[in-house]
Amino acid sequence: IHPEETVSVAARMLERSNIGALPVVGNDGRMCGLLTDRDIVTRCLAAGRSPSTTPVRAVMTTGVVSAPPDMEVGLAAGLMGSADMKDLRCIALRGQETRTAYDKKGRINALPYAVELKDFRVERSEADHSVVQYEAAIALDGERISISVNNPHAATWQDKLYLVSYDHNAPDDGTTYCVLQIVRQPWQAPMCLGITLLLCGVGGMLLSKIQAKQ
Repeated sequence: IHPEETVSVAARMLERSNIGALPVVGNDGRMCGLLTDRDIVTRCLAAGRSPSTTPVRAVMTTGVVSAPPDMEVGLAAGLMGSADMKDLRCIALRGQETRTAYDKKGRINALPYAVELKDFRVERSEADHSVVQYEAAIALDGERISISVNNPHAATWQDKLYLVSYDHNAPDDGTTYCVLQIVRQPWQAPMCLGITLLLCGVGGMLLSKIQAKQ
């Protein structure tokens, strides 16, 4: 639906197609938002706006991430679910370095290190051939490290890398990419510094008492 179309027209389209959301596409053919039934209720009706005069652009959800129809499901899933700037997604490609990650709104975030997939190993059950575990060999600025499920790697003092998905369509020994979740904790260093200062203060008080007794 076009962003200048009215909410009432959009609501009729949702009802007629029995769906809960519509992509909002501008004149340039690019997706600029998403209109959901919840947007109509909370941002239009509950706000006292008239659906017949309110444009879709006024109530739609912006900052959405879109994907081409031929994108593999594993890659698309890796771009979903990020919480905010503290929770990013990075696509590590085999044989190609990248320094970018994406937040929930699809905004590109520059990484202070280069990421490249070097190797990938999938462990399967002998009984039904289901995936039991998978592990990625990643190069961070050329340094090779290993990341497996539930075994993150501390890339920096504030970034932890988690392995969350991979190219399920490729052979186990030919995985072309994997998806890394980057959990960013900018408060970690100040917290550690605060604890250190606190311990130093307590130590200083104890030392002063001991010296006073002597």
